[in-house]
Amino acid sequence: MPYNDRSVDQTAEYESTIGCIQALVDSNIGCLFALGGDFNVSFSGYTAASEALRRFCQRNNFMWLEPMSDDIGFTFHNDANMHFTLIDHFICSPCLSNGSKATHILADGDNTSDHLAISVFLNIPLDTEYAPRNPDHPVRLKWDRADTSLYKNVIASHLSAIDLPIDALLCSNTCSGHEAALAKYYTEILYGLLNSSKLCIPEVKVGVEKHWWTHALDGLTENAGPENGGPK
Repeated sequence: MPYNDRSVDQTAEYESTIGCIQALVDSNIGCLFALGGDFNVSFSGYTAASEALRRFCQRNNFMWLEPMSDDIGFTFHNDANMHFTLIDHFICSPCLSNGSKATHILADGDNTSDHLAISVFLNIPLDTEYAPRNPDHPVRLKWDRADTSLYKNVIASHLSAIDLPIDALLCSNTCSGHEAALAKYYTEILYGLLNSSKLCIPEVKVGVEKHWWTHALDGLTENAGPENGGPK
């Protein structure tokens, strides 16, 4: 996670990183999760970053695992400045751990890093099934990162495989006999466009890049123009 210097920019970067993790959780609904590493915040901290991580755990019903009672109380150490903090953690689905006091801090003299290693035993079910990907979450196509040449070739291949309803296209009468053929033709074109975009155009979950945005902020931006006293 980003370094926690408690600045406004760092807090925004930290919340954005949590938003990316939230997108992974949202795209794998029904799965069990175990997240571990340097979170750069402490469980009992009162910084904006700590609050953001606690909210993330609460909203997803994740358990923030803490060290066993007989372990040392820090993972990061700066011996020169006598600075010792507990900022490396595991977060997991509650059913994976027997309790919140579960991690072990490994104080190994051969470890040259300023972070001590941590470990945890998790209860992984043997009958775990993979949940299907949730198809309902809204996504936005990232055309600025797309290979448009590949997209052009793929969509041409899809569209060339569609049988043209010649009789329906040449019909000049207002008859209803070709409605089914035209509906099939329209559907096949639509599926060709969608399948081509899935193969060639990167997707991003709506809200990931600005996961903190709310509808209330939409009104503020609309009223922030120069005509309302806002910056030009």
